[in-house]
Amino acid sequence: MLLSIITINKNNASGLDKTIQSVINQTFHDYEYIIIDGNSDDKSVKIIEQYRNKIDQVVSEPDKGIYDAMNKGLELATGKYCLFLNSGDYLFSNIVIDKIFQELKNEDIFYGNLYLDKNGNLEPFTYTKSLSINYLLENGIPHQATFIKRILFKSVGFYNTEFKIVSDWFWTLKCFVNQDVTYRHAEIFCSVIDISGISFDPENQLLIQNEKHSAKKMLFSKYMREYFKYSHELESENIMLKNNILYKFHKKVVFLKRWIYNNVSRIRFNKENLQNKDFTIICNNCIAGVIYHNFDLEFKSPTINLFFFSPDYIKFLENFEFYINQELNFVKKSKYFDEKPSYPIGLLFDIEVHFLHYTSEKEAYIKWNKRIDRINKNNLFIIGSDKDLCQFDHIERFDKLQFKNKIFFSAKNYPSLKSVIHIEKYNNRTEIGDLIERQEWLNYIDLITWLNTGKIKKYFLKKYLFRIIFD
Repeated sequence: MLLSIITINKNNASGLDKTIQSVINQTFHDYEYIIIDGNSDDKSVKIIEQYRNKIDQVVSEPDKGIYDAMNKGLELATGKYCLFLNSGDYLFSNIVIDKIFQELKNEDIFYGNLYLDKNGNLEPFTYTKSLSINYLLENGIPHQATFIKRILFKSVGFYNTEFKIVSDWFWTLKCFVNQDVTYRHAEIFCSVIDISGISFDPENQLLIQNEKHSAKKMLFSKYMREYFKYSHELESENIMLKNNILYKFHKKVVFLKRWIYNNVSRIRFNKENLQNKDFTIICNNCIAGVIYHNFDLEFKSPTINLFFFSPDYIKFLENFEFYINQELNFVKKSKYFDEKPSYPIGLLFDIEVHFLHYTSEKEAYIKWNKRIDRINKNNLFIIGSDKDLCQFDHIERFDKLQFKNKIFFSAKNYPSLKSVIHIEKYNNRTEIGDLIERQEWLNYIDLITWLNTGKIKKYFLKKYLFRIIFD
């Protein structure tokens, strides 16, 4: 078994239902699902029974708190990796676990990003690529988006039940202090977390501070004198550094970096420089929506807030006129995975359209047909990427398409294919990462020049300037 997904719950039936659905609808199958319920007296047990045939192990009994319940889950787990996804939190998409295990290279700890659910509005929250003791002393990594080798819990120990809120943070800190662990961060949004949990409650912030102070004393008890001495010396060095001309220069560089970062999107989406405004972008993900939104243009493409699996997308493009004139129907199951999806799946004759960010079939149908009517067939721009079951054959076929303006983002370099833009950051991976959130694809092409002239103009300074700013 590759993965153990553990959910703990106490009287959160509605949140539990959402969590369970996000797990059992994954396209990834090599996992076991464990639910530890704290003897709930709401409808939680009924919810669990509703999905019982999809859940491998269930425990419903009183516990001594969150971390006692998490430890019970660990005792039952048999997977190589463990993921804690507690009730109210849910996996961001049905294919996200597949994405994780395509990226994971046997690291001890592998973590991604997440979204904060603020009354239905999803706010992205990203984490640092580089973990250090100094960072971990005050910060943590999200257990809802962290995949941990189960064997680590044997060497480091289970979660400390003396703490009510910070035990997962303490375990991670202890792990890095006492173990030579390997880790990696992925630019993948794994989960959506419920900010009504106890760690987000303002009334618990003092308790969190006190628990962290106690944890540090517990962990560093033998070395506290050296630790505080080092902190004092470091503070003195920082004071001296502020008076140094090098520090002043460093401040200017940091300021310049921040200024460029804050203004680069304005430069890339400068509406005054965009002459061609009546265009249609067809793409296999959400990039079209980003472009129209940033230029404040009407959506003149049906491929907004959705995605295609690569075999269907290539087929769609090769027979574009045929498919855009097909009636949009809907199916309950995908040919690419067995589980029931949490979003509408459209069907154009024989290809699937995955309306990932739509709430209903009705919404998807109305918006698809409204935007189909807006397509400017004389001014088409086609975008592809090597995601969602893409094979080399698909990239070759994309390059041979008759569309005049087309680009394809790839983790691998194919010099003979003129439409391919190599995203060098993902050199050692099978596919590119999430380009939408950080808009990394804009580091590799002058978007305005492409939309105005159709010419693929790459940034001369991208290898130096953009990597310094965004990496």
